[in-house]
Amino acid sequence: MQVLANRPQEEAAIREAQQRAQEARELAEHIRQEAREERQYARQRLEAAEEASRRAREEAHRVITEMLEAEKAASRARAEAEAAAQGARADATRLAEQATQECERAR
Repeated sequence: MQVLANRPQEEAAIREAQQRAQEARELAEHIRQEAREERQYARQRLEAAEEASRRAREEAHRVITEMLEAEKAASRARAEAEAAAQGARADATRLAEQATQECERAR
């Protein structure tokens, strides 16, 4: 008889254990779902950071290319200005010599 008397308590303990096991499974699934969401969010942040880094590298390359082109253009302009100045000095020297010669002839 005692075995039968303990039976309702055992069944209650089994139901309680089953309920706790179900709650533990649900909690574990909830934790796994949160972990999946966190990984997805981290993956998205990583992809966004990689894209921003790629755009920054492209922009840096573009700026460096523009700077090099500007330096080349400035160098060409400087060379052209020096050549023009040298030509102007030569012209001025030649005109001064001609003027001097004309003055001497006019005397």
